[in-house]
Amino acid sequence: RVTNISFHKKRVVVYGYGWCGRGIALYAQRRGADVTVVEIDPIKALEAAMDGFDVEESFVAARSAEVVITATGRPGVVDYDTIEQMSDGVVLANAGHFDTEIDIVKLEEQAPGAELSPSLKCHDLSNGKSVFSIAEGRIVNLAAFGGIGNPIEAMDLGLTLQARSLAALIDPGYNFSPGPQAVPDTVNTKVATAMLHSMGQLG
Repeated sequence: RVTNISFHKKRVVVYGYGWCGRGIALYAQRRGADVTVVEIDPIKALEAAMDGFDVEESFVAARSAEVVITATGRPGVVDYDTIEQMSDGVVLANAGHFDTEIDIVKLEEQAPGAELSPSLKCHDLSNGKSVFSIAEGRIVNLAAFGGIGNPIEAMDLGLTLQARSLAALIDPGYNFSPGPQAVPDTVNTKVATAMLHSMGQLG
């Protein structure tokens, strides 16, 4: 909606192959994009490869990217040096939780963006290339013009999981040790089963 471009045959690079990155990669692939994944965790990288995606190091993938989407939750994933190596006309977007995954601050210092439309800027680099940034590197589905966030079903699922996790904390049937830990399988199973039934699945 922001760029008015199609994913068809675009070279899309997705940084991160957690649940968010995987969803983005599949979404782009199903709309005709050629998708490459950048992932530092070998297990996640293998999952991406087994799902049929090319897996590359950041600098290699960046050189041919036409669309770059970060979804890692880590700062400095795409630094300015990497941006300079990208192809002319690349579009940069962040779908991760923090607005520091793409170094927009240095990009603005080196090549101040000219606003083309709400949430879309063009940055003319000193090497003669131009790059486009969406929503100043903030989480794109919330911050971009016209963004409405996650589908209600996704919010329903997430909030239900949080509520059941909180209930488990005070349930004497669970024996939690102090500190962070995974959500119990019984909680995940209850939430998944309820969601499936709400979708008309499993009878």
